[in-house]
Amino acid sequence: MWSLNYAAGIGFAMMTQSGYATAINGVTTSNGFMVRLSEYGWGTNTSFGIECRCSKEVGVTASLSWLNSFISQDLEKYNIPANFDRNKTTGISRLSIDIGIKLHL
Repeated sequence: MWSLNYAAGIGFAMMTQSGYATAINGVTTSNGFMVRLSEYGWGTNTSFGIECRCSKEVGVTASLSWLNSFISQDLEKYNIPANFDRNKTTGISRLSIDIGIKLHL
């Protein structure tokens, strides 16, 4: 027996970046403090999957999913130069392909 599944959604997206400061007040340093920046936006996801039931308890499954987020950057907050293209948005895109064996208990 074959079964198909699909899903789609839209929601809140958050991106956090961490790192160490390489300069403090314009002076290069090797032991800068930890910096953690978070930006927010919205995201979408879609997925499609198929499963072939080999028996009542076991199935072979495959799925494909796509996750995408749209996050606008606060360029003044990070002192980005004025000649930088300010119409840019950033985000994360992820394509996931999963194949496996599913046990139905």
